[in-house]
Amino acid sequence: MRSLNHLFAIICPFAVLAIMAPPLTVEARSLSDGTELEDKGVETGSPRPEAGKAMQADEAKSLEADIMREQEAPQASSGLTRHGPRDDLVRKFADHLLEQGDAYRAIGEYKRYLFLSPGADDEDLVYYRIALAYLVGRQAVAALPLFEQVAGDPAARPEVRHAAWAATGKAFFNQDRCDDAALHLGSPPANLDDRNILSWAAYTRGHCYLKAFELEEAARAFSSVCSETVWSKPAAALENELSSPPRFSRRSPTLAGILSLVPGLGHLYLGMWPTAFAAATWNGAFLWAMYETGRSGHWGLFSLLALLEWVWYSGTIYGAVAGAFRHNRDARLNYLDSLEAAHPGPGAPPQPTLPDTRQLDLFGLGSF
Repeated sequence: MRSLNHLFAIICPFAVLAIMAPPLTVEARSLSDGTELEDKGVETGSPRPEAGKAMQADEAKSLEADIMREQEAPQASSGLTRHGPRDDLVRKFADHLLEQGDAYRAIGEYKRYLFLSPGADDEDLVYYRIALAYLVGRQAVAALPLFEQVAGDPAARPEVRHAAWAATGKAFFNQDRCDDAALHLGSPPANLDDRNILSWAAYTRGHCYLKAFELEEAARAFSSVCSETVWSKPAAALENELSSPPRFSRRSPTLAGILSLVPGLGHLYLGMWPTAFAAATWNGAFLWAMYETGRSGHWGLFSLLALLEWVWYSGTIYGAVAGAFRHNRDARLNYLDSLEAAHPGPGAPPQPTLPDTRQLDLFGLGSF
């Protein structure tokens, strides 16, 4: 009896729901000719297939008309102006990023500006600043072809082309291609008369010769820097430094080799006291061992010791000669480092001077 009560309690809610639910009936709709069509599997109020096709055809015709209008007036349909206030804000933001040293974000914003303003009047300047941003980001390899492109573009303004020419030399210089930089900066364009650019090019060329330790050529390059420019004072100071022989000690590799015929003397000449002591000790030990084995008649051991002594003795002479070359190289590098510490390097190349265009403040970024 109790189980029947449980079964009744389970069935009753479903029975009540079945009684209260409305009957599932489908109404017939009248067609235009008076006949009736019973909808099967289609909800009431949904569009008929014929109506859907008609709507798709109307949308296709409307889209085709829009496309035709866009072809007739592409500028108006795109909604982009060639150079609007919004585009100016993009370029100003890119300039701000570059001044802050955020080179890679600046490159992206400059490219956005070129996309929003195709064929803008300042397109040459924007490409120049993209290359400059690569230079600030220590990517001289990527900056070089862009600078060369702007410098060789006849449609670019002369001020931008000349600045790009100077920056090309800077890209060479940053890659330690000093020969290419000196050759490039020594051949300025025929119509270049900007004193700042010419002075910077001469000053940078002098530093190229300094790196190659061609001191006479460096002095001539510094002497050609125009007076009353930013680089005239450091150039005059460097020219004065180079007018006298460089003050650093040199060692003769030939003399070091000759002195090493007596083991240890060549290294004493170079100031290498521990090496000199080791060379004298080991060579003396081999010679004493050769003497003892020869006196006792052990000629096989004598031959082996003689071979080892010859290798050690030759290495002592070679080490003294190589040490003299290393000494001269290190002294030369120290001398150049002292010059660079006392006088500024080339720094950033001059920017183009254009009317109604602000130059970027890149002095806070140091030398790049």
